[in-house]
Parts: sequence; structure tokens; C-alpha cells
Amino acid sequence: MLDFLPARWFRSLHLPYLQTFFFFYRIRRPRDLSRCCFVLICTLTWFFFSPFPSIHATTLEFKGKGELIVVSPRSQTAVIDIAEKNRQRIIGGKLAPDAILLKNDRKVDLSTFHVGENVMVIWRITENGKEILSLLGSGQIADQPIKNVHLPSPLSVQPKLSVQTVQSIQHVQAIEPAITPPFHTPPLSQAVLSESTIRPVIGTPLFHTVGPKETLLDIARHYDLGFNELVDLYSELDPWLPPAGKRLMLPTERILPEVNQDGIVINIAELRLYHYVNGEDHSIVRSFPVSIGDPQFQTPSGTFSVGNKVIHPTWFIPPSLRPKYHIASVPPGPDNPLGQYWVGLRGTSYGIHGTDIAWSIGRTVTHGCIRMYPEDIKRFFPTINVGSTIQLTYQPVKVALLENRVIIEVHKDIYSKIGNMFTYGRAKLQSRGLWNSIDQDAFKQVIQNQHGIPVDITRPAQSLTEKTTLSEIPIIQSNNREY
Repeated sequence: MLDFLPARWFRSLHLPYLQTFFFFYRIRRPRDLSRCCFVLICTLTWFFFSPFPSIHATTLEFKGKGELIVVSPRSQTAVIDIAEKNRQRIIGGKLAPDAILLKNDRKVDLSTFHVGENVMVIWRITENGKEILSLLGSGQIADQPIKNVHLPSPLSVQPKLSVQTVQSIQHVQAIEPAITPPFHTPPLSQAVLSESTIRPVIGTPLFHTVGPKETLLDIARHYDLGFNELVDLYSELDPWLPPAGKRLMLPTERILPEVNQDGIVINIAELRLYHYVNGEDHSIVRSFPVSIGDPQFQTPSGTFSVGNKVIHPTWFIPPSLRPKYHIASVPPGPDNPLGQYWVGLRGTSYGIHGTDIAWSIGRTVTHGCIRMYPEDIKRFFPTINVGSTIQLTYQPVKVALLENRVIIEVHKDIYSKIGNMFTYGRAKLQSRGLWNSIDQDAFKQVIQNQHGIPVDITRPAQSLTEKTTLSEIPIIQSNNREY
């Protein structure tokens, strides 16, 4: 059937494109069309199922120009906010072992780069995520315009990843476009972490032993915590390189805000959402970490209701942001900064939604909306209804009385609304008649630390029971995780 083809064609199947062209060129009569189709099918089949991956699988390399938003010489990590087709795109990762870093045409190390500096970056996508090949700082090289920048398609197949490392940023522009973290740790059972019966202090004390190559972001997401909750508690640690083997007490206990315990409550100062579910037999509260508005675009306080619920929403860019992005909307998909779910606040342009940048949870990075981890909003979305109440409150200091003991939890005044935190905290205690029952030195220390965890500040004479030490809390260890 194919006797008119030269024998060398069969000996050269590793050149499918040239041979297909050659075959089409040989066609002279319509009766050869069936032969053409047969060979074309064979060629395409060989191409897609070829045992020679080097033919169609190559290491992707890309380049861009933008502003450094994270520089960590200790962990050899950098994150850059670059321009992508008139939008912003966050690119971050560790430096390759043979990475080239230049400034003014001179080879330098990462410590010479600073946040806010404009750079040119070249990176590649590996099985471990993004890896930075080159950073070019101030000088003629970095100042040259970038032409023909080729960026990975959001629809391209992502490699299977295994290394436990996540890129982090200290500041992300509000409602950023897509970025795929290089790994995803399956979260701990959400029922264990987020649900509790309603009582003054909810949650369970948990501990974690840092594993090799783990970051605080890895740990935060695994335990359904916001980035702020671990950084506030362990400000002395490099979030990229916490010491392996270090045992961490996790901020998995918290005092409920002083509000009407019904519907959805968001404590803006705490960057945490509470959902009260009141049933006939019993009531529970679910708690989730969130992201909120940047200090220049603050999430508003007040009482609202759910106006609409949308699956796979389209992001209609506010007019104030269109000069920045040069587009009017972003359709549903992996590049949509709203994620897969949207819960609108009636009468406003704000909403509760997912995100395509999971490691932005626990940060003040939006234009006023509230973000949740993708896995959290997937659970939260079907449990609420249009018309449900949403209370947004601002309580950096929370107080509880638990078994005749005074417990206080202090967070940072992120919007600088309070002024004197000592006066504010004292007023909270006085309003409940607890001021004379506390150890004032312990109170001052908690106000100063602002670690965001419940602390017993009961005056010793007021104690009815001995304090429980950490060593008396039972621990169950599994690999490097303790519960």
C-alpha cells in the first residue's frame, strides 16, 4: 500500500514533521488521499506516544521585569511583581544553584538586592516549582525594555510537585491574578480545626515539630491558620527557614468576639471569620482565617447581609483599578483572583471569596474584600444562604471568663484605630468587672507582645485551680505532626 514511499522514510520516523511534509508533497492524485490520512494518523500517534520525551518535553524558561517584593538571602528566595499582558503577576521561588545575579554588570549575591527594587528576572518551571535563574538589578541590562516576553499559560499542565516549599510575599497588590504555589499540603481534618461547640474559648491546643524544608506558610495552611497568626507568635523566626526539629505551639485556641453570636462574624483586627450555626439540639461555631483590605483600602465595619452567591464568578474590575490592569473583567478560571466562589455583601461592592493565591491568607492585601483559603470557602459556601447576617467588627483585644479565670487575647491594631492599646484593654476588662481580678504586670506584657493567643492573666490570689503547664498537655505524635 505504501510501496511508493522511499525506504529511508521508515528509517527516519524520528522526524515526523519533515516526513509528513514530504508525503503531502508527493500527493498528485485524489486517490492518494486515503494513504495521506493513514500516514498522518500514524505520525500524530507516534508524536503523542513517543518514547523519546526530549522531542516534545523541554524545560520551560521565561522572563519578565518588575519590582522585588520579597528578598530572603538566608533562604535564597525572591519574589517579583512583574507585568504580564497589562496585568500583574507574582513570580517567586528559590535561586537555582547556578543562578546569575548582576548589578551594574557586576556579579553580586542576593543580599545586595532590596524590596522595592526594579529587576529583570529569568525563571524556569521544574518539578519542584519555579526556580530563578537570573536577577538583573539596576544598570543598563535591567533598564532595557523586555520584548517578546513568553509567560506560561494558566491552562498549561502543571507538573506533579513534591517539595514542601511555598513562595511568600510581604505585600501583594489587592486582588492579584493567578499564581500556582509549587506545592499543596493536604490540610488537616477541617472538622477538627474549624468546628467547635460555642463556649468562651474555642479550639484545641496543638503542637507541631518543624520538618525539613518546611516553612511557616506550609504549617499555617496545614492547620487552617493565617500567615499572620504564626508570624505574630514567632516573629523571631525566618518564615522561610524555621529550624527543623523546633517544636511550635500553634495558635489554635481563640476567644470568641463580643458580638451577637448569630450568622457570620468577621473580626477584622484578628483576620478571622466565625460562622455560628444554631441548631435545635446544639449550636456550633466554625472559624476560618481570612485576608482583609490593605490599610489604604480598609475592610469596613458594620452589619450587612448576604446579597448574592455565585459559583465560578467573573471579576468585574472596579473603575478605580482599570487604569492599572487595562481590562474590564476577568472570566472564571484558574486566572481569576476571586477563586471559585463569591458571597456578596448586599448594597456594597465587597464580598467574601476564594483566591488564586492561597498563601495571601492572613494578610492585609485586598481592596476591602475578604478572602478565604480555597478549601475553606468550598466548605463555607454551601452552609450559608442569601439574607444571612454578616457582622464585621474590629476587636484587637478580646476578653473571656473561663472557670473563674480571666483570659485575654491581644492582636495588632492593624488599621491604627485604637491608639492606646493599654487603655482600650483596660476599658474592656473594667466593663466586665474584671480589672481587679487580674495580674496587671501580666496584662501589660500581653498588651506589649500582641501574640494573638489566649493568655491567663488572673491574679494569683484569684486562682481557684493550678495553671496547667504545657508539659501536662497530652501529645499524640505522627511523623513530624503532633495533635
